[in-house]
Amino acid sequence: MQFGADVVIDLVGYRRWGHAEQDTATVTQPLLHGFIDKHPPVTQLYAQAGWPGSDDGATLLAVSSQQVLASFRNSRPSAPAAQRRAPALAVKPDAPDLLRLRQFVERMTRLPEGFAAHPAVTRLIAQWQDSVSSSDHACSWNFAENMAYASLLWEGQGLRISGMDVQRGTFMQRHAVWHAIDAAQGVQQAFWPLRQVAAPGTALEVVNSPLSEEAVVGFEYGFSVQAGPGAMVIWEAQFGDFVNGAQIMIDQFIASGRGKWGYPSALTVLLPHGYEGVGPEHSTGYLSRMLLLCAQENMRVAYPSSSAQWFHLLRQQALQGDRPLVVFTPKSVLHGEVRSQSPLSALLQGDFQPLVEDADAPPDAQVQRVVLCSGKVCYDLADGRRKAGDTRTVLLTVEQLHPFPEDRLGAVLRSYPQLEEVIWVQEEERKQGAWLCVRDAIEAALPLQVRLRAVTRPDTDAGPTASKARHYAQQAALVQSVFPA
Repeated sequence: MQFGADVVIDLVGYRRWGHAEQDTATVTQPLLHGFIDKHPPVTQLYAQAGWPGSDDGATLLAVSSQQVLASFRNSRPSAPAAQRRAPALAVKPDAPDLLRLRQFVERMTRLPEGFAAHPAVTRLIAQWQDSVSSSDHACSWNFAENMAYASLLWEGQGLRISGMDVQRGTFMQRHAVWHAIDAAQGVQQAFWPLRQVAAPGTALEVVNSPLSEEAVVGFEYGFSVQAGPGAMVIWEAQFGDFVNGAQIMIDQFIASGRGKWGYPSALTVLLPHGYEGVGPEHSTGYLSRMLLLCAQENMRVAYPSSSAQWFHLLRQQALQGDRPLVVFTPKSVLHGEVRSQSPLSALLQGDFQPLVEDADAPPDAQVQRVVLCSGKVCYDLADGRRKAGDTRTVLLTVEQLHPFPEDRLGAVLRSYPQLEEVIWVQEEERKQGAWLCVRDAIEAALPLQVRLRAVTRPDTDAGPTASKARHYAQQAALVQSVFPA
């Protein structure tokens, strides 16, 4: 302020002592530290310069130490990590009603005069309008996500999304910004549907960030800490595999920042995940790696299998979440699995379920096996059960892997008096999926005399295959090992 310009200070410092208490610096740098030993310490230099209170270096050091201790004593007390519990997430945030969703769609699809929409956007508009025409119409993942954001912005909740291609979505699944296909006077016209429903003054940022995952995730973590509960902050990996470039930020800050420093962050991390025959670099969000970082409910880890679950999970995190959420999101399922598209009524009346029960389950007294899974493999298993004509097996989908819904699972398992076996099925390799991290919780929920085993892909060094044919053969073998034809 004094100079009215930026000021750069080139401060050259030195280390008087070694890196640690046992480090004797003169062993490796005797010449340099010979000079340093002869150089007066900074407290002595301050005293020579006549700085107030610096006439006695020992006194200055003691005063500084007392100031540090006073700051520590005056810091806000925080409950030990073991006593911190997640909020009562079973309480459902009020979802918007049908009239409100119709209002959102009407505003979000009202294009500016002369705006030439891309044919894909025109089809999207028609799909949205169709989705709100009746409560039993199927809702795409795109619709569910955009309606979740619309409802939050309408309520004054800020929203920030960053990541590679997040405005469009890597899998053409978001469409947060619509671009006119003609450029008037050489200017590309853009339309933001979500801005049409945001409450006045509510922040909305959807930023296409570069593939520098460590830098971007670090920034978004800091942003989430500073923003607090007033904004939902999301980082989406282009593919889940790319999160390995940000692993330091995940380990040192997102998973442990609250436990170490008391910094609450509700950052949401989206990791596109699923084996689809596209190779090691585009298949996995490192599910087991994320679960290994979980303890004392420090993070939530979810793997939704339907558009309604996706809708309610996003709203729940924005309105009630007080810790990071890692979501393993689908890829091909976004457009190709009709069964994952929930009816509109599920968005209006439901809530997020950590454990999804079987809609086609046989009578309780007939059940001898329970198959547990997470993610898109649930649809493959449902097909396998149907083809095998199996009438004694129930499929349960675990949609929240941490905190694990152990109590609910135990209650469901106890409702089957003839239950003999529980099978955990994952499409990932044994060490790459959730199995090794959820096994103890499943065992704790088992009724007496019930067996537990797992069906997985075998472990490999490089990960998933890049051959479509081999992938489909492996997936079929996985399902057939549970439901022999």
